[in-house]
Parts: sequence; C-alpha cells; structure tokens
Amino acid sequence: MPLCWLHSLTLVTELSMLLGMSLFAAALQFEIYWV
Repeated sequence: MPLCWLHSLTLVTELSMLLGMSLFAAALQFEIYWV
C-alpha cells in the first residue's frame, strides 16, 4: 500500500465528511427557514 495513496484516501475522506456536515447544516437551516 503506497503512502501517497493512503494520504489521498484520508484527504478524500476528510473532504467528504466536511461536505456532508456542511450539507447537513444547510438542510437544517433550510428547514428552520421554512418553519
């Protein structure tokens, strides 16, 4: 397992988690705005 592959996988995982959290926060604000 190459180290660069592991590093890129970690980076993609962190980015996807960050994106998911921001989307969740946006959906939460959207619901609050409509209620």
